[in-house]
Amino acid sequence: MATTLKVSIVRTSLLLLLASTRPLLCQEAIARPSPTPPVGSSAVAEAETGRVTVVGRIDDLTGIATTASQGTVGTLDLKQRPMLRRGELLEVVPGLIITQHSGEGKANQYYLRGFNLDHGTDFAVLADGLPVNMRTHAHGQGYADINFIIPELVERIDFFKGPYFPAIGDFSGAGAAEFKLFKQLPQNIFTLEFGENDYFRALLAQMLVLRSSGGAGSGLNKDDAKNPAPLAQTKLLDAVTYALEFTNHNGPFDLEEDYQRYNGFLRYYAVRDADEFTLTAQAFSSRFDSPDQIPATRDRAGIDLAFWLAGHNGRREDAALQPRPGVEAIDQRRR
Repeated sequence: MATTLKVSIVRTSLLLLLASTRPLLCQEAIARPSPTPPVGSSAVAEAETGRVTVVGRIDDLTGIATTASQGTVGTLDLKQRPMLRRGELLEVVPGLIITQHSGEGKANQYYLRGFNLDHGTDFAVLADGLPVNMRTHAHGQGYADINFIIPELVERIDFFKGPYFPAIGDFSGAGAAEFKLFKQLPQNIFTLEFGENDYFRALLAQMLVLRSSGGAGSGLNKDDAKNPAPLAQTKLLDAVTYALEFTNHNGPFDLEEDYQRYNGFLRYYAVRDADEFTLTAQAFSSRFDSPDQIPATRDRAGIDLAFWLAGHNGRREDAALQPRPGVEAIDQRRR
């Protein structure tokens, strides 16, 4: 009896001792640093492979933005978003929803802050100061088709939400957005894209430096066109940028859209000390067969679909001359 009691006491003491030392052992194991693998080892390579970099906006709009509903979306944000429809360029505006019906060849439908803006009736769209909204159109006044915009040429998008900006003018009752296009392409572009439903897109864009001197671009001339990086702080610059785009897409509908879009862009950009001068010309043409919707009763009756479905054509040509005496502080702070 005594022996059994003694063994039980010893066993209990050992269990209490282990229980009391376990937190210390765990703390020592946690506090003990793991050995650092040598530089160049596979462990270091695996650790660096999973690295995620988060980039925040550093735009300082103090003294520029007059309300909290005004802002800018820059180049990095635009590059990181896949663009399946041309209207998705405007979906970078917080709270703006873009939808599409009856095919790609017409203007999108816009929704902002719960308002149905139709095809742009109450949402003004501009491209480097040029109004995109049409004053009269069969789809309603303010029709804004942005299929002429080439995404790779967009440097930033300025947006304005709410009826607080009367200077913008017509169709801006619910808000507005303005595309700012590159004056100097960061790099030349040649793109070929293929996809399902007979999707094909080709794009060629290039900046040719005709003359440059002073500042960071000192000594450059037309032979340096192979390196079209932006020439910051140049005192004298003459550059020409051109872009050609073609798109073909039949869409996911039962009736093939046979959508074809042609875009052309030409810009002459000049700098003389602090003065800038821009001359821009654009041309856009497209056609598509609208998949549309027909009443089921008509379909069952065997009526010829050609009566209900029609082809559509779109086109736009514009030119703009923009002299700017002095360098705008707004543009410098947003770059």
